[in-house]
Amino acid sequence: MNKSQINYYLKLNLIYNKTDNYLKLNLEYPEYSKGFRWILSARCGYKIDARVAKAAKMINNSCPNCCSCCFHCDSYQRIDHWFINCFLFKNLRIDHFSDLDRNFFYFLDSLFNSLVRTSNNPSVDNSINSIVKGYKSSNNMRINSISNIDILGNKKIVNRYSIYIFLIGGRDYGFSDRINNSPYKKEWECLFKCQTESGTYSKSPFLLRSAALLNDIMPVVCKRQYILFNKFKTNLSMNVNADNTVGQPSRTNADPISDPSGIG
Repeated sequence: MNKSQINYYLKLNLIYNKTDNYLKLNLEYPEYSKGFRWILSARCGYKIDARVAKAAKMINNSCPNCCSCCFHCDSYQRIDHWFINCFLFKNLRIDHFSDLDRNFFYFLDSLFNSLVRTSNNPSVDNSINSIVKGYKSSNNMRINSISNIDILGNKKIVNRYSIYIFLIGGRDYGFSDRINNSPYKKEWECLFKCQTESGTYSKSPFLLRSAALLNDIMPVVCKRQYILFNKFKTNLSMNVNADNTVGQPSRTNADPISDPSGIG
């Protein structure tokens, strides 16, 4: 076996190790397999929006680009919007995440602030440090405290998109060096572990929670997208270059136009 072959198998082994726990969760909870599939789609940047459908000439240009669920003009037809912002799914977010202490997301938000801030303002440092230390020192009953507040949709959370990436299993966000040099490295390591295992911060893996939420959200989204697109459909043939036009990953699975269930 030559050096290039060795490197190839080492790379495959690294990829497997990174996905091993994800695959185990998927196999252990087959009832959420569609949700896990949507997580992979979200990680790949999959879109089911009007821009894609217009480029594919499936619908005409009169179709609105706003969310087909909440119809807010400043909302987008994106998985991250439905996951963390869309008010139609507020109760579902509460169902899947309310057993976490409401302060957990402020804690996570503060950890992200410690990575993304660019100034050396000591007051910012002190604020972040007090939130992190305060959460760490709080009693262990925090996991069981129920909150009816849709914390994922809370505008006070600055790093909502980063939290979304974390909850679908993204690890370093391009900040791996900062995490390694962070004074909160141990907290990050514990949080990463909780993505695929129950632990200190969550009684069930974050990735499982996210899959369960998407399992409930996406069938509704796909049905509403189908209804919306059907109102503006055209009879023109599909443009095979549409994916390249809008930067969409190749669609080898479900088509939200012809398959409103989103399951292929």
